Amino acid sequence: MVEVGRTKRYRKPTGARGVVSRLCTVLFVVILLAVVLVCGAILGAQALGYKPMAILSGSMEPNYNVNGLVFIDTNARAEAVKVGDVIAFDVGGGTTVTHRVVEVDKSAHTFTTKGDANATADGATSWDTLIGAATLHVPNLGGLAMGIRSTKGIAVGLIALAVLVLLFVIPIFLAPPKIIEPEREAAF
Repeated sequence: MVEVGRTKRYRKPTGARGVVSRLCTVLFVVILLAVVLVCGAILGAQALGYKPMAILSGSMEPNYNVNGLVFIDTNARAEAVKVGDVIAFDVGGGTTVTHRVVEVDKSAHTFTTKGDANATADGATSWDTLIGAATLHVPNLGGLAMGIRSTKGIAVGLIALAVLVLLFVIPIFLAPPKIIEPEREAAF
């Protein structure tokens, strides 16, 4: 239905209402962009074969800190791994270790690895246990990723979502009412 002779105009909030409204809008956009960028980067990396993994121990410090997030290239081939590469491998029982390769035995198809902070090397590890090669390390992001999966992390995520919704809704409530004015008639 079209109203003839009436136009709807909206006024922008002014004063304190205007400041709060603009601040909420800016915070909403910034937080939403940050979430979209971080989630997009992690999901995009996974789609390309990179597995994000949290560093849980200090065996690779100072190069890979505890609570860091390391991206493992799951497309890495065991034959291409060389001394000095950092690899992730399965040691059984659902445990993954990320250590530096100190020796490659191509005839036995094994790697010998060592944590950068460890005094001694690990035992030989079969090529079959290779998960992938470390490509990128982001300090402190692994702790956040692990925290999100916990019960407290889910609660914090839900609270953050509620805050995001509030930041979106507050400017709507602060906006002054719309003004409906009659359309001016042209004089002939």
